[in-house]
Amino acid sequence: MTGLSRAGKTVFVSALVHHLLHPGRLPGLSVMTEERFDAAILRPSPSGAVPRFPYEDVLRRLIGSATELPAWPDGTRAVSELRLSIRFRSPMALGFERDRTLHLDIVDYPGEWLLDLPLLELDYATWSRQAWRLAERGDRAALSAAWRSKAEALASTTRVNEPATIEAAAAFRDYLKAARAAPQRYAVLQPGRFLLPGELEGAPALTFFPLPDGQTRGGRDSLARLMADRFESYKRDIVRPFFDNHLCRIDRQAVLVDLLEHLAAGQESLADLKQAIDGTLGAFRHGENGWLSLLFGRKIDRVLFAATKADHLHGQDHARLTSLLASLVDDTARRMAFGGTAIRTEALAALRVTEEVSVPVGGRAWPGIVGLPMDADREENVLPGYLPAGLEEAHGRGDLAAVAFRPRPGDVQPGRGMPSLRFDRAVEFLLGDRLA
Repeated sequence: MTGLSRAGKTVFVSALVHHLLHPGRLPGLSVMTEERFDAAILRPSPSGAVPRFPYEDVLRRLIGSATELPAWPDGTRAVSELRLSIRFRSPMALGFERDRTLHLDIVDYPGEWLLDLPLLELDYATWSRQAWRLAERGDRAALSAAWRSKAEALASTTRVNEPATIEAAAAFRDYLKAARAAPQRYAVLQPGRFLLPGELEGAPALTFFPLPDGQTRGGRDSLARLMADRFESYKRDIVRPFFDNHLCRIDRQAVLVDLLEHLAAGQESLADLKQAIDGTLGAFRHGENGWLSLLFGRKIDRVLFAATKADHLHGQDHARLTSLLASLVDDTARRMAFGGTAIRTEALAALRVTEEVSVPVGGRAWPGIVGLPMDADREENVLPGYLPAGLEEAHGRGDLAAVAFRPRPGDVQPGRGMPSLRFDRAVEFLLGDRLA
C-alpha cells in the first residue's frame, strides 16, 4: 500500500481485509460473481520481526461503541504486515474445478518514510542542492527562513559546533513539520524520519541538514564532512534496510492519493505532489514478470492509482477526478506501462461515509452530498464545489468545499463488508487474475 501521509492507507487495508472476510459487497470481483469464492481467514504475521497490522483495533474504531462514536484510525507510525489466505476454486477443462489457496501479504508503513526512497540515488551535495532550492521556492521560503539563517551561519565556520549543529537540525525539522501542516499540504518532505522518527528520536543519524550550494564539501573535521557522513549513514542504516526488508519483494501496488486536498490547495501543492509521486515510485522495480524473475526477483506487474475520498464529491464528478489523477501521474504511468506493468486509475472510497442528495439553493436543486462533518454532531448537506477541467486550472481559491467527514454510526458493521465506492473494481484489478 503506497501513499503519502493522510491518503487513507490504513482504511484501505482494513476495508480490503473486512470485505474478503465478510464477502457480499464486492459485486465486481469475478471470483464472487462466478461463485468460486469459498472463504478467507487471517493467518499469523508472515514475519517474526515485523508487527502485525492492527486490523481488529482499526475495525473497532470504525464501528464505535455505546460510549464512543465511530472515528478514523490513527495514522500509521511503523511498518506492519498482515497475511490473509483466500480459499477459492479455479476452473478447469470439462467443467471441473480445482481447489486453490492464495496467500495475500499486505505491507503498510508510514507515508513519511516512503519519501526517503529517492535519497538512495543521491549523494549529499546533490540532495543539499535540491533541498535548498526547494526551500527557497514559493511559500516554502517563509517557512524555511529560520533554518536557512542558522545553516548559513554555521556553513561559514571552520570547526564543528555540535550544540549549534543540533539546534540547526531541529530548525530544519521544524521547517519540514510546518511545510506538512501548511495550507499547500507540501508532499516533498525529506528526510521522512525527521517527521516520524520513532525509536530514532534524538539519534545522531537524524542530526543533519542541507548546506548551501558550494559549501557541501570540506575537510575531515568540517561541518560539510560531518553532514555528508550522517546523510550516508541515514541512507545505509535506515532507508536501505527499510526498502530491502519490506518493499523490494512486492508484486502488486496500490498508490493512494488524496488528490482533492491538493486540488483545493492549488498549483504549488499539485506540483509538489507530482514531484513526490514521481520520485518515490522511481525507486520501485516495475515491469512484466517472466522466468527471469525467479533468478533476479519479481517486479511489480500491476499498479492501481487511486484518488481516495471520492465520496466527498457527487458522483457526476467522479469521472473527472479519475481523469485529473491520470493527468497527474501520466509520465510515471507511461514509463511503467512501457516496461510491461498493467496500470489502472480509479476514483474510489474504501469506506463511503456520505450519500448523494439534491441541495436546494436559490430555488434550484443542486447535486450535493450529506454526511457527518468532523466538527459536527449531526449530518449536514454540503455542496462539494467544482472540480477544474484540468490540473492547470486548479487555483486553490475555494472552488472545493473544505469539509472533512467522519464515519457515521452503522456505516461499518462487524459481519458485513463496508459501504464503498468502486472498491470492487480496485480489488478485481489487483487480485482478479490471481483468483482465476
